Amino acid sequence: MEGNAMIEIKQDGNKLLCTFKGFMDTSNSGRVEPQLRQALDGYKGSIVFDLQEVDYVASAFIRLCVAAHRAAGAEGFTIVNSKPPVKKVFMISGLQGMLG
Repeated sequence: MEGNAMIEIKQDGNKLLCTFKGFMDTSNSGRVEPQLRQALDGYKGSIVFDLQEVDYVASAFIRLCVAAHRAAGAEGFTIVNSKPPVKKVFMISGLQGMLG
């Protein structure tokens, strides 16, 4: 899926669900970043990243997760449906607390 990264963003009440698909390397993370930043701008509520269809994440994607975590504030940020290799990246990064 390299080169075909996508993001689908849906707001449901007080929750923003961001579903990612593809190989989230530096290039693809850069492709989805503008759409994500636009959705996060001024947003107040919980944020959930669904990574069910993501097989790889690079540090650029981790940076997007940290930005979402900051935007969510007290409302909370969670990553769900991550595959074992993706979970391992978050654990190595010390960010396993983001995993739901």
